[in-house]
Amino acid sequence: MSGPEVTPQPSLKRDLISDRPLTAATQDCPKDKCGVLVYVGIDQDSKPPLNGVGTTVTKTDVNPPSGAGAKPTDIGKAEYLGLDPGAYQVTVTLTADQLKDYAWPPNDDSSTNDTKGVPANLVKAFPFLVDPLARPKIKVVWKTTPDVLGRPLEDADPKDGDAVSGVHVKLQDIAYPDTNGDGIAELPASTKGLRAGSYSVQLTLDQQNIQLLDARSIDVAKGSTATEIFHVCPCWVEFVVSDQFQRAFEGEADFVLTYPDNQKTETGTLTADMKGKLRRPVPPGQYKFALKLLYSGQWRAAQAEIGKKIVMQVQATGHQVGDISFDIFDGSSPTGNALDNVPASNMNGQTVEGEWTPDAQKLSAITSGTVRFVAKAGKSKAVSPPIPIVGERVFSVTGTDGAPFDTFLTLHFSDGDTIPARSAGGQAKPLVPLGKQLVALDIAELPERIVTFKLPGAAGDLSSFFPKVG
Repeated sequence: MSGPEVTPQPSLKRDLISDRPLTAATQDCPKDKCGVLVYVGIDQDSKPPLNGVGTTVTKTDVNPPSGAGAKPTDIGKAEYLGLDPGAYQVTVTLTADQLKDYAWPPNDDSSTNDTKGVPANLVKAFPFLVDPLARPKIKVVWKTTPDVLGRPLEDADPKDGDAVSGVHVKLQDIAYPDTNGDGIAELPASTKGLRAGSYSVQLTLDQQNIQLLDARSIDVAKGSTATEIFHVCPCWVEFVVSDQFQRAFEGEADFVLTYPDNQKTETGTLTADMKGKLRRPVPPGQYKFALKLLYSGQWRAAQAEIGKKIVMQVQATGHQVGDISFDIFDGSSPTGNALDNVPASNMNGQTVEGEWTPDAQKLSAITSGTVRFVAKAGKSKAVSPPIPIVGERVFSVTGTDGAPFDTFLTLHFSDGDTIPARSAGGQAKPLVPLGKQLVALDIAELPERIVTFKLPGAAGDLSSFFPKVG
């Protein structure tokens, strides 16, 4: 005897049809009567009975087939006695509530040839076994031991073994309710249970900074209500900034934290009280941390000259070229109002460059004869060393007859500096530092002719003060 599997709907029935008539079995039966015993049990070790299952028996060797009775099982049994010999069909129907907890085996070869303790020629027994459906529970707890966290446990960390609520749970494509306050997710009684088998468990958390430690499938036995435990741990990333002597960075600097696959960037400020340490709760993945620093500001030339382009250079981390600009100051102090400003023009790796062309009018307030720049971006700054800033000055040198006079000159400044110059074709064109005071000038070929300026002024066109040399 065999019967097809039924889908879990109370309107569908499971039929087992006798494959031989009972005629022979009733030849010696008093009153030529026979019987059918129906047993419905649960496919577990002791085959416990299942009560309240609907059964019907139909005589099928007459046309049309005639019903022989309908009864629910009691202690798993339904008896149909006093039947006429012949072929019969037994139909067993689970109720809607029973279909939530039981199902027919997917490959049913149940035999109906057992005698159940009575002579085979008198009564035929029809046993039916249903599979109990499983209701496995999923429990999610924290795993926060130091070896898992990678650091000592702190007061703010969840305790090891504590329940995790609000976790979304799926077994294959079967959605469970979220884990409750005890960390448990289980199927409600109104939902159909699961057949035995292997199920992949999918756990999803709204908090992105939690990692599942033991993703796996579970093997579910018939009728199981076992609790399967899964562990999660908090995820974090920590960066420590120190100098070459492993001393914590105690300054203040902006930073940029780049999340995996560049999907997100976070910016902020590393303050002195953070002692060079930044920790963030984050999803698992690879992170990149960079302090937004500018350092090692340098000129690309030994001196700057009015009207000629000069390149400024600074090293940068965590910044884009558009973030950076260069302020120009008197070399004596890189504070106050800048004399000029230019944006960064290009970036190659960590090297950022800016180009500046000194303008005499903008630099008229210089007094030291030097300039320096301050590269800046947000809170980041880098100061260059000072370099001389010079401009060409023209001196006319002629004899008493007005003819050009070629000679060597020495310019003396108030701070003791001297600059040699040479006139050619009656003109000397030395590069004179801006803002320095010219106090004297001598002629190498005429040492007795020293020009001293009683009213020192800024170095400029001194042709009106220069004597006619003859």
